[in-house]
Amino acid sequence: MTQPTIDELLHASAAAAPSADVTALVATTRAYVAAQKPARRKRNLLVFVPLATVGALALTAGAVVVNTITADVTVPLSYTTDTGSTLSCTAEFAAGSVFDADDRALTSYLRAHNWNGFGQDVYNRALAQPFDTGTLVPASAADEMTQQDIDAMSWSDAMTGELSDAIPPHLLGQDAAYFSWGSDCEGLLH
Repeated sequence: MTQPTIDELLHASAAAAPSADVTALVATTRAYVAAQKPARRKRNLLVFVPLATVGALALTAGAVVVNTITADVTVPLSYTTDTGSTLSCTAEFAAGSVFDADDRALTSYLRAHNWNGFGQDVYNRALAQPFDTGTLVPASAADEMTQQDIDAMSWSDAMTGELSDAIPPHLLGQDAAYFSWGSDCEGLLH
C-alpha cells in the first residue's frame, strides 16, 4: 500500500459542488426571508401605534387632572418666632375628589373657615414636632441637611397636620375627597 501524496489528499478533501436541489433550496429560503421582513415591520408598526396612542392619552389626561387642581382659598399667614420676629406669608388650599375635581362641600368649608391664627398654630406645631432626620433614606442624607432644611421640613409637616386637623373628618371621608396646599412660606422657625 502506498501512501497518498499531498495533492491527492487535498483533492479528496475539496468540497463537492452543490447540487441543483441545494441551490434551489437556498434561493427559495432567501426569497421567503426577504418577503417576511416587510410584513414584520408592518406588524411592529401596528403594535406601536396603539401603544403610542394610549401613552399620549395618558399624558393628556394627566395634564388635565393637574390643571384642575387650583387654589380654592388663599390665606394670609403670620406668626411670631421665639426670637420675637414676626413673619408673614401666604398659603393656598385646594379641595377635590377622585370623582369630582370640584368637591363642593370641602371647597365651601375651606372658603368659610376662619383661618385667623392658623400661621401661629403651624409654627407652634413645627417647634413641638420637629422633622425627624432619622426617617430619611438613606440615613446619610441627614448629614447633608442644614438646620434651615430641617426647619422647612418641620414647617411643611406642621402645615399638613394643622390643615388635616382643621378639616372635619366627614368631609374627607366622602368620594375619596382630598386637599392640597402650596405656600410661599419659608418655614423659618428661629
